[in-house]
Amino acid sequence: MYRRLPLVLCLSALTACGASERRDVEKVLNVRAESLAAGDAVRYLTVISRTYQDKGKDFAAKRSELEASLKPPYGVSYRALNRVITIDGDHATATGSYLMKISRTGNPLELVGEEAIRLRREPGGWKIVGGL
Repeated sequence: MYRRLPLVLCLSALTACGASERRDVEKVLNVRAESLAAGDAVRYLTVISRTYQDKGKDFAAKRSELEASLKPPYGVSYRALNRVITIDGDHATATGSYLMKISRTGNPLELVGEEAIRLRREPGGWKIVGGL
């Protein structure tokens, strides 16, 4: 029994570490969702990496896009559905579907789609590097 104890402690530590990483990734995704709901481009940009690259857009292009789209009049609700987070070392992917409701002009638009957000652990924590 005592010979197994170190193995059990090691496995427990690995599980706790994985859970901690997952919570840290979820925090980034929550900041994104809250920023969308609030129309807060400044806060949203805090979770995007300066090395962001996706669909031909870098960080500067994504910043311009967010600043233009998250200004008043603004009304968005966003909800992630069936999210699965996969972590592999310093890289993570959050996949799933989403429901987004946008009401800018009084005619609400409801969007349902799939997303795969890519993140990387950087010196300041996890940041989104693609998939937006």
